[in-house]
Amino acid sequence: AGREFPGGSLLSVGIADFCKKGAARAKFQVLFTPSERASLDHFEATRSYVVLHVLDTVKSRFHFWRWNGRSWEDAGAEPTAMIRGASMEPVDPEDSDEYFLLTSSFTQPSSLSLSSAALGPSGVRNARLLKSLPKQFDDAGLTTFQGEATSADSTKVPYFCICREDLKRDGSTPTLLYGYGGFEISQTPGYIALVGAGWLEKGGCFVMANIRGGGEFGPA
Repeated sequence: AGREFPGGSLLSVGIADFCKKGAARAKFQVLFTPSERASLDHFEATRSYVVLHVLDTVKSRFHFWRWNGRSWEDAGAEPTAMIRGASMEPVDPEDSDEYFLLTSSFTQPSSLSLSSAALGPSGVRNARLLKSLPKQFDDAGLTTFQGEATSADSTKVPYFCICREDLKRDGSTPTLLYGYGGFEISQTPGYIALVGAGWLEKGGCFVMANIRGGGEFGPA
């Protein structure tokens, strides 16, 4: 019998090897295995690299693999998962390792940058900014943090909170709580212009909960 891999894994296999030996005997290389709190959001390929976007407790982390002509070599991952929305698109995957990087957060609008997979994780941090959308609300004095709530059956439910830095933790602040869980659709950080202008600027607090049913923790 062939090896079994958890749902949500990312595997690499040679086409000739797979066609000759079949799934039971072909050699697979594992590029990603999901864990209890980490899942594969998406991946892209450049000329010599595969770049994985991993959700680590819903926070964003890029992981790079380099093709050495025989197999994939681990080229490193960002040391810290970030509270951000992120995606990348290869510029020309046939001839280049460059990629466009699109990022945003709850308080920062979308930014388009350019980098190269050959730079590995440092290329994400040092990507060259090409264009940013204008801000739609004043984010001065706002902070974003992640916490966890414990459900009645002891399941840990992560959430993101956006509020004033000087918020009094006494339950007196008006708070909007948003949650959606279904169809493996992940609720990840992204710019919230309407909430920012109509709620956060007025001193309110916004919380987005990653409730069960979404894709934040993979297909399991």
